Amino acid sequence: MSDLGKRAWWTRIWCIQELANAQVATFKCGKDEVDYVPYWAVSLYIQLFNSRALLDHPNADLVGMQKMLWLTNMLSDAFPSTLLGIRRVALVKGGHNVKRLLYKCNVVDANPTRIGATDPRDRVFALLGIANDEAAKAIVPNYALSCEEAYIMAARVLLMHGHDDILSLCRAREVCKNLPSWVPDWSAMNRKPWSIWDEDKLFNASNLPDGRNSSCLLNTSGEAIFSREITLDVVFVDTVQEVGHH
Repeated sequence: MSDLGKRAWWTRIWCIQELANAQVATFKCGKDEVDYVPYWAVSLYIQLFNSRALLDHPNADLVGMQKMLWLTNMLSDAFPSTLLGIRRVALVKGGHNVKRLLYKCNVVDANPTRIGATDPRDRVFALLGIANDEAAKAIVPNYALSCEEAYIMAARVLLMHGHDDILSLCRAREVCKNLPSWVPDWSAMNRKPWSIWDEDKLFNASNLPDGRNSSCLLNTSGEAIFSREITLDVVFVDTVQEVGHH
């Protein structure tokens, strides 16, 4: 199974759609094959084992901790847990949220490895065939657009649907260097933000549709979908007159 999980097939962004939308998934590696369900189950067990092993290990034993970290990292690298999880959600929930897919496929945590894409526009466009939320329906794949235009369109649509936490990913620019400050560069090696990333809302007290967030209200009248400027409706609260020192 470890040989299968290290194949290059798992590292291409267009393969996510192939895996997530397949009626039946059977993986083959040489003469061996395994069905998706037991393969996913083993991957889930490895994740649970890793979490528990590190919790149970005494912190004072540095040598033992290093060995356990080596073991857990080796086991984690052997399974493409991100792609397997994306298929699992598609099977259980019938689809995905495009913002969550963008995060899972383009943002890295402790592990610097992420899904590869030859065309940077595919970091958005290749995920639209799996997502079924309203934001995904409003992003239209168009390869006549530049990378900057594709990312501006995606950012504006996400903000219009209340996903203002994408602003925490507006950092370094790598391929698309001329993006506005409010547009994430999905081609860059973005790391997990320190701020709270709102993946799933547990509550919706305002009863907004599609989990919309009322904290970011756009005034889009007169603005083109590819405009580099964005207008927000704001409320004046008060004026800060003095700042103290710690």
